[in-house]
Amino acid sequence: MPSDEAALIRSALDGSQRAYTKLMLLHKLRVYNLILGIVGNEDDAADLTQETFIKVFRSLHRFNPDYPFRSWVIRIASNCCMDFFRQKKYETVSMEDVEIVEPAAGPGERFERKRT
Repeated sequence: MPSDEAALIRSALDGSQRAYTKLMLLHKLRVYNLILGIVGNEDDAADLTQETFIKVFRSLHRFNPDYPFRSWVIRIASNCCMDFFRQKKYETVSMEDVEIVEPAAGPGERFERKRT
């Protein structure tokens, strides 16, 4: 980990909002591009990027400086994506939003139509 990044992490842990903002700006584009590649939607990617950095901020005290900070942030972003897809899987759909389509004629129906 670069020494300037380590210093930013220490400052952020000491409560420096400026240091946290610099850390976020260092990694934001990489995180956004990763998430966009996973979810395929710019709005969702922006929301998940923001969620990622909120989680980074809240759990920064648990970061182990023996490992790369970037890898830790990417893991948090990946977990946010997994949570997003789990949540999306269980979204409910209003029956008013569902279009009911007549089923296509099966082979028996087509045969009967041709006979008559």
